[in-house]
Amino acid sequence: MSKTFFKIDDLCERYKKSKRTIYRWMKLDERPFPAPKIRQKGTTCLWDPEDVIAWEESTI
Repeated sequence: MSKTFFKIDDLCERYKKSKRTIYRWMKLDERPFPAPKIRQKGTTCLWDPEDVIAWEESTI
């Protein structure tokens, strides 16, 4: 069974934020947004849902 990953567009829709904001969150000193688990050639980055959910829970 294959795992489903988030693409940047999925994250933008989930948080109602721009791509730039998501990438800016990754550079924060405190509670940075998780880095993509998979970086493919070109511009495709994929985030592990478990990492994203753990980040969400840590920011509550």
